[in-house]
Amino acid sequence: MLNEEDKLKLREIDTELAKIKLTYGENVLPETNNYQLHITNEADLKGLPDGAKEMAASLAKSKNLEGWVFTLDFPSYLPFVTYVENRELRKEIAIAAGKKSFQDNEFDNKENVKRIVELRHKRANLLGYKSHSDFVLEERMAQNPEKVLSFLNDLLEKAKPAAQKEFAQLTAFAKELDGIDQLEKWDGAYYSEKLKQKLFNFDDEILKPYFKLENVLNGAFSIAEKLFGITFKEVFDIDKYHEDVQTFEVLDFEGQLVAIFYSDFFPRKGKRNGAWMTSYKSQTVKNGINERPHVSIVCNFTPPTETKPSLLTFNEVTTLFHEFGHALHGMLANTTYPSLSGTSVYWDFVELPSQVMENWCYEPEALALFAKHYETGEIIPQEYVEKIKESASFLEGMATLRQLSFGILDMTYHGKSQTIADVKSFEKQAMAGTVYILMWKKIA
Repeated sequence: MLNEEDKLKLREIDTELAKIKLTYGENVLPETNNYQLHITNEADLKGLPDGAKEMAASLAKSKNLEGWVFTLDFPSYLPFVTYVENRELRKEIAIAAGKKSFQDNEFDNKENVKRIVELRHKRANLLGYKSHSDFVLEERMAQNPEKVLSFLNDLLEKAKPAAQKEFAQLTAFAKELDGIDQLEKWDGAYYSEKLKQKLFNFDDEILKPYFKLENVLNGAFSIAEKLFGITFKEVFDIDKYHEDVQTFEVLDFEGQLVAIFYSDFFPRKGKRNGAWMTSYKSQTVKNGINERPHVSIVCNFTPPTETKPSLLTFNEVTTLFHEFGHALHGMLANTTYPSLSGTSVYWDFVELPSQVMENWCYEPEALALFAKHYETGEIIPQEYVEKIKESASFLEGMATLRQLSFGILDMTYHGKSQTIADVKSFEKQAMAGTVYILMWKKIA
């Protein structure tokens, strides 16, 4: 039980944390929005798929520019670093993405990172915990930092040999293909895609015509109907914050309201990158009335162009299904208290429904519901489905090491009180066993 003096300290810490975390996000957004790569020589775009090129031309036109414009928004950035043959241009945009809010300007976040870590530790100590990790993990399935670190290190030991083998294979492939002696960050996606095409005779671009956004969303709706007995009806009389947002009533088979569902799929100025589910109103029982939730999923997919609808990569399809799984968790909630409703569960459990949902993307029965060519209506060929499955674990060791690096860094930041002199040096040391895979250098 805190005394009045400590309660005041806690309020002061929480107030400063709230402000500085908001500032952190406000710094990243303009750094993302302020960058553009303007290209006027079409030869510089060799290798880029037509759809990505058309989107870039449309963006240039909207800015009254000739040629093509690329940004750090994911649908623009990822195709560029994955397919463009010009290595120097890949380097330019990759470095721009990597140094957001880390370049000693008005939007720099290094001091904010230090202060957030410091305040979180002070808060934990004030509440009687050894560290922020101890405080947070008490209400997680893992329960304590020791279990988390043991789990991370066990995974690291198992994944590292596979990652080293994969990296050696990728390095040799780049050397053979283009004489590249040292893989860099701007080479990773490019040579990974080339190697996947060689090993599996498979290009993600051939899948996109089968994944029209509207069809994929309706497929998710159809699967939810089969699994949970709910239907989705688009409505146009609900207030929304942007014209791109769609609104749906979710009904059970008796026509009773289950939830209100919002979808927001395209990047725009002022919108942060990534994909997430959020709840505007939690389900709860109040005064005998079951208040139904208002749930949203937000993504940043490739928008439609003048000649094509929004066509998704398979990774974007799984992203939609993943976030829709979170949304279902929220929409189907049926508890008394909002603090226990929907996704208000242990955070390391909350990913289960979303990952279960995305697994449907690999099932032919599910794909037959929505994976249809946007021009011909042809269902995705079975050979493509098999290619998707065959390539599902491609470079998975490296991907696992990448995720482990995030977890290890998180635990290092929040495991004890410490003075951080230099953020870059601190992070490099914390991820010494994994960080080089992120930089496309030798795995330590």
